[in-house]
Amino acid sequence: ITRYLITPKQYKKSNLQGALINFKFSNLGIRQSVEGQSVLVRWEMLLNGVETNNSFFFIGSNRRGLLFSKDTLTSEECDIIRGLVQAHMGPKQF
Repeated sequence: ITRYLITPKQYKKSNLQGALINFKFSNLGIRQSVEGQSVLVRWEMLLNGVETNNSFFFIGSNRRGLLFSKDTLTSEECDIIRGLVQAHMGPKQF
């Protein structure tokens, strides 16, 4: 899944504004890559996963989370995300 970074007002001067971010969902977790750097958020680091009609939201702490809009995902990608979340975070997620 490849998306563009959308930044809040306070980060408008960031050099990452408009940078291309790649997200890869796997059995290990969610890998985010931007401008040659990457970080892996392991499934066990996530506290909760929430699916709404419009998005997938993953909560990592009180201050950190990942939000993926469904309008840019195919139904097959949504099914893959659901399967990975249920396999690694438990069947009660989503």
